[in-house]
Amino acid sequence: MNVNLLKFVELITEFEGGYVNHPDDPGGATNKGITLETLMSYRNIKDPVVALENLRNLTIDQAAEIYKEGYWRQVNASILPPGVDIFVADWAVHSGPKTAIRQLQRVLGVVDDGSLGPVTREALKEDSPSALLHDLYIARHTFFHEISYGKPTRVFLKGWLNRIHKLYLETMEMAYGT
Repeated sequence: MNVNLLKFVELITEFEGGYVNHPDDPGGATNKGITLETLMSYRNIKDPVVALENLRNLTIDQAAEIYKEGYWRQVNASILPPGVDIFVADWAVHSGPKTAIRQLQRVLGVVDDGSLGPVTREALKEDSPSALLHDLYIARHTFFHEISYGKPTRVFLKGWLNRIHKLYLETMEMAYGT
Protein backbone atom coordinates (compact mmCIF):
# COMPACT_ATOMS: atom_id res chain seq x y z
CA MET A 1 0.00 0.00 0.00
CA ASN A 2 1.21 3.50 -0.71
CA VAL A 3 1.97 5.90 2.15
CA ASN A 4 -1.16 8.03 1.75
CA LEU A 5 -3.40 4.98 1.57
CA LEU A 6 -1.84 3.69 4.79
CA LYS A 7 -2.39 7.09 6.43
CA PHE A 8 -5.99 7.07 5.20
CA VAL A 9 -6.63 3.64 6.76
CA GLU A 10 -4.95 4.75 10.00
CA LEU A 11 -7.12 7.88 10.23
CA ILE A 12 -10.34 6.10 9.31
CA THR A 13 -9.90 3.37 11.88
CA GLU A 14 -9.07 6.01 14.51
CA PHE A 15 -12.18 8.04 13.63
CA GLU A 16 -14.52 5.11 13.31
CA GLY A 17 -13.46 2.94 16.25
CA GLY A 18 -14.86 -0.53 16.86
CA TYR A 19 -18.26 -2.15 16.62
CA VAL A 20 -21.30 0.12 17.11
CA ASN A 21 -24.98 -0.07 16.26
CA HIS A 22 -26.46 3.34 17.11
CA PRO A 23 -30.25 3.51 16.60
CA ASP A 24 -30.03 6.92 14.86
CA ASP A 25 -27.31 5.88 12.42
CA PRO A 26 -28.88 5.18 9.01
CA GLY A 27 -25.83 3.03 8.21
CA GLY A 28 -26.83 0.59 10.94
CA ALA A 29 -24.26 -1.69 12.54
CA THR A 30 -20.66 -0.80 11.73
CA ASN A 31 -17.21 -1.93 12.76
CA LYS A 32 -14.14 0.15 12.00
CA GLY A 33 -16.44 2.24 9.80
CA ILE A 34 -17.53 -0.69 7.63
CA THR A 35 -21.31 -1.05 7.55
CA LEU A 36 -23.11 -4.37 7.55
CA GLU A 37 -24.44 -3.65 4.06
CA THR A 38 -20.94 -2.86 2.76
CA LEU A 39 -19.51 -6.05 4.24
CA MET A 40 -22.35 -8.14 2.82
CA SER A 41 -21.78 -6.66 -0.62
CA TYR A 42 -17.98 -6.88 -0.48
CA ARG A 43 -17.98 -10.52 0.67
CA ASN A 44 -21.15 -11.49 -1.21
CA ILE A 45 -22.85 -12.69 1.99
CA LYS A 46 -26.61 -13.16 1.68
CA ASP A 47 -27.40 -14.13 5.28
CA PRO A 48 -27.50 -11.05 7.58
CA VAL A 49 -26.89 -13.17 10.69
CA VAL A 50 -23.68 -14.59 9.20
CA ALA A 51 -22.71 -11.12 7.98
CA LEU A 52 -23.27 -9.57 11.42
CA GLU A 53 -20.96 -12.15 13.00
CA ASN A 54 -18.37 -11.39 10.29
CA LEU A 55 -18.78 -7.68 10.99
CA ARG A 56 -18.28 -8.09 14.73
CA ASN A 57 -15.06 -10.04 14.07
CA LEU A 58 -13.72 -7.73 11.35
CA THR A 59 -9.96 -7.15 11.66
CA ILE A 60 -8.13 -3.95 10.80
CA ASP A 61 -6.45 -5.71 7.86
CA GLN A 62 -9.84 -6.82 6.51
CA ALA A 63 -11.24 -3.31 6.94
CA ALA A 64 -8.15 -1.87 5.23
CA GLU A 65 -8.75 -4.06 2.20
CA ILE A 66 -12.36 -2.86 1.95
CA TYR A 67 -11.23 0.77 2.31
CA LYS A 68 -8.67 0.26 -0.42
CA GLU A 69 -11.01 -1.45 -2.88
CA GLY A 70 -14.34 0.12 -1.99
CA TYR A 71 -13.33 3.72 -1.36
CA TRP A 72 -9.73 4.64 -2.24
CA ARG A 73 -9.87 3.02 -5.68
CA GLN A 74 -13.49 4.04 -6.29
CA VAL A 75 -12.60 7.74 -6.02
CA ASN A 76 -9.29 7.26 -7.88
CA ALA A 77 -7.51 8.72 -4.87
CA SER A 78 -4.11 7.73 -6.25
CA ILE A 79 -4.41 10.45 -8.92
CA LEU A 80 -5.55 13.16 -6.52
CA PRO A 81 -3.07 15.62 -4.97
CA PRO A 82 -1.55 14.75 -1.58
CA GLY A 83 -4.01 15.44 1.22
CA VAL A 84 -6.91 15.84 -1.20
CA ASP A 85 -6.71 12.08 -1.80
CA ILE A 86 -7.34 11.28 1.86
CA PHE A 87 -9.98 14.00 2.35
CA VAL A 88 -12.02 12.81 -0.65
CA ALA A 89 -11.63 9.11 0.24
CA ASP A 90 -12.81 9.85 3.79
CA TRP A 91 -15.85 11.65 2.36
CA ALA A 92 -16.51 8.51 0.31
CA VAL A 93 -16.50 6.39 3.47
CA HIS A 94 -19.04 8.69 5.06
CA SER A 95 -21.29 9.40 2.09
CA GLY A 96 -20.36 7.04 -0.74
CA PRO A 97 -17.80 7.37 -3.55
CA LYS A 98 -20.16 9.05 -6.05
CA THR A 99 -21.17 11.71 -3.52
CA ALA A 100 -17.53 12.38 -2.65
CA ILE A 101 -16.56 12.81 -6.30
CA ARG A 102 -19.62 14.98 -6.98
CA GLN A 103 -18.73 17.22 -4.04
CA LEU A 104 -15.14 17.49 -5.31
CA GLN A 105 -16.48 18.42 -8.75
CA ARG A 106 -18.76 21.09 -7.28
CA VAL A 107 -15.82 22.63 -5.47
CA LEU A 108 -13.83 22.55 -8.72
CA GLY A 109 -16.72 24.15 -10.63
CA VAL A 110 -17.15 21.35 -13.15
CA VAL A 111 -20.16 19.20 -14.01
CA ASP A 112 -20.88 16.94 -11.03
CA ASP A 113 -21.40 13.63 -12.77
CA GLY A 114 -19.65 11.52 -10.11
CA SER A 115 -16.88 10.43 -12.48
CA LEU A 116 -13.27 11.53 -12.21
CA GLY A 117 -12.89 12.06 -15.95
CA PRO A 118 -10.58 14.28 -18.00
CA VAL A 119 -12.44 17.55 -17.28
CA THR A 120 -12.26 16.98 -13.52
CA ARG A 121 -8.62 15.90 -13.76
CA GLU A 122 -7.74 19.05 -15.67
CA ALA A 123 -9.58 21.22 -13.14
CA LEU A 124 -7.51 19.63 -10.35
CA LYS A 125 -4.43 21.33 -11.83
CA GLU A 126 -5.89 24.83 -11.46
CA ASP A 127 -5.71 25.15 -7.66
CA SER A 128 -3.05 24.30 -5.17
CA PRO A 129 -3.81 21.25 -3.01
CA SER A 130 -4.03 23.50 0.07
CA ALA A 131 -6.58 25.83 -1.57
CA LEU A 132 -8.59 22.84 -2.76
CA LEU A 133 -8.52 21.29 0.72
CA HIS A 134 -9.74 24.52 2.24
CA ASP A 135 -12.67 24.64 -0.19
CA LEU A 136 -13.44 20.95 0.39
CA TYR A 137 -13.38 21.49 4.15
CA ILE A 138 -15.92 24.34 3.89
CA ALA A 139 -18.09 22.29 1.51
CA ARG A 140 -18.05 19.27 3.79
CA HIS A 141 -18.81 21.37 6.84
CA THR A 142 -21.85 22.77 5.02
CA PHE A 143 -22.79 19.29 3.75
CA PHE A 144 -22.86 17.88 7.29
CA HIS A 145 -25.08 20.69 8.51
CA GLU A 146 -27.45 20.17 5.58
CA ILE A 147 -27.79 16.40 5.99
CA SER A 148 -28.34 16.61 9.74
CA TYR A 149 -30.67 19.62 10.02
CA GLY A 150 -33.87 18.54 11.76
CA LYS A 151 -32.98 14.85 11.52
CA PRO A 152 -32.07 12.19 14.09
CA THR A 153 -28.52 12.19 12.66
CA ARG A 154 -28.05 15.63 14.23
CA VAL A 155 -26.71 13.74 17.27
CA PHE A 156 -23.60 12.92 15.20
CA LEU A 157 -22.92 16.47 13.94
CA LYS A 158 -20.39 17.48 16.60
CA GLY A 159 -18.40 14.28 16.05
CA TRP A 160 -18.51 14.70 12.26
CA LEU A 161 -17.28 18.28 12.53
CA ASN A 162 -14.49 17.26 14.91
CA ARG A 163 -13.52 14.52 12.48
CA ILE A 164 -13.24 16.78 9.47
CA HIS A 165 -11.38 19.41 11.46
CA LYS A 166 -8.74 16.89 12.51
CA LEU A 167 -8.67 15.46 8.99
CA TYR A 168 -8.26 18.95 7.54
CA LEU A 169 -5.25 19.65 9.77
CA GLU A 170 -3.66 16.29 8.89
CA THR A 171 -4.23 16.64 5.16
CA MET A 172 -3.10 20.27 5.05
CA GLU A 173 0.29 19.14 6.36
CA MET A 174 0.43 16.71 3.46
CA ALA A 175 -0.63 19.35 0.95
CA TYR A 176 2.16 21.64 2.14
CA GLY A 177 4.63 18.76 2.08
CA THR A 178 5.52 18.87 5.77
